[in-house]
Amino acid sequence: PAMIPIYYGNTLHRAEAKRVDVKAGDERGGMDIQIPASTLRIVSGTVQSAEDGHGLGRTTVSITLTGEGGDSVNAMSAPDGSFHFNNVQDGRFSVSANGSPAVDIEVKGGDVTGLVVNVPAANAPAE
Repeated sequence: PAMIPIYYGNTLHRAEAKRVDVKAGDERGGMDIQIPASTLRIVSGTVQSAEDGHGLGRTTVSITLTGEGGDSVNAMSAPDGSFHFNNVQDGRFSVSANGSPAVDIEVKGGDVTGLVVNVPAANAPAE
């Protein structure tokens, strides 16, 4: 399972991360990153053929934080087409697979499950 990066300053946005200047041989204490485990969510669903709805295994699924400079994280779907991303913080994301139209989601206060990503036949992996 893939995990979304969390940057120093407890943010999902790389542009909002706090910068720490460190030179060779430097040691820096007190630079704790606090990850509030109670706010981490799971995003899961199925990648399926837009043609007939069967699950597509071995398909790269991407979740991207929307907004400026959003990072993407990839996962591979299981043989039945299921996928999941762990440790997702609240925010707005786009989920896509193999050139499929993106599915926009908002993670807010709970897991997002049952997501369906339809892949056009022309973009489906060979089975």
